[in-house]
Amino acid sequence: MRTVQLRCTTETGAGVAGTAFLPPRPRAAVVCFPGGRFTRDYWDLQVSPEAPDDYSFARFAAARGVGVVTIDHLGTGHSSRPDPEPTAEQVRDANAAATAAFLEQTGLRGLPTTGVGHSMGAALLLHQQSTYRSFDRLAVLGYPSGPLTMWRPDGTRWRLTAGNAAHRQRDVHYTNLGPDLPAPVRAAVRAAATVVPGPVAEWVSRPGVVAAAAATVEVPVLLGFGDRDVTADPALEPRAYPRAAELRLVVIDGSFHCHNLAPTRRRLWAAVTRWAAADEVEPTTR
Repeated sequence: MRTVQLRCTTETGAGVAGTAFLPPRPRAAVVCFPGGRFTRDYWDLQVSPEAPDDYSFARFAAARGVGVVTIDHLGTGHSSRPDPEPTAEQVRDANAAATAAFLEQTGLRGLPTTGVGHSMGAALLLHQQSTYRSFDRLAVLGYPSGPLTMWRPDGTRWRLTAGNAAHRQRDVHYTNLGPDLPAPVRAAVRAAATVVPGPVAEWVSRPGVVAAAAATVEVPVLLGFGDRDVTADPALEPRAYPRAAELRLVVIDGSFHCHNLAPTRRRLWAAVTRWAAADEVEPTTR
């Protein structure tokens, strides 16, 4: 496998950063978009130099013949930081431009290509697919069609809104990461942290912000959630995709919202990799 640093300039002059993880003979491709407060390093978390693959979906997929492109959203990471801050529509447009440019730059264009989004990245992915039809398949991870429903440590739940998020950060942190991350993993999470443009943070907190876009999706869709994730009920999520050519729901035990940190993360990685390669995926993984 080889890694390649990527950059493109959109029609508006903004720069978008990415990284490619390229196997010798890729059979399919995925383009990965991180959630809020993460750079593209969410897909390649480096926890220990002795085990660079341990928390890396990108390296896991590339080792199985799937070419991987990871992207920093406009206004985050190493992508441009426009002033004023970009809207969700502007980030969506930049992601679509970067998708096309990076697939061309890496030689992955023409392969079956799956868009993979986690959390905010999944919300933006659905709007990108609805507008641009960028992908042959989707993997929508950790973002519901309805309200974001958070967890408290005592097992009770509450609905997130743009108005209450700032006052309940302890519960948000618990829902995202869980209670007991090892210190090296916490350090890797801090290293992968970034800002979120204010207009996008407000947008992604609105209940049902992806419902209309999800209803237009016609390609096959894999839905992936942890068992302590931000959806009220994963079993109800497939109803939001009435036009999808195919649907699979994967729920991973032992996972909070940030699935790539979970002890069971490789179960989801395997499902997404099989999905991208159009291999069979079990409807539910436990």
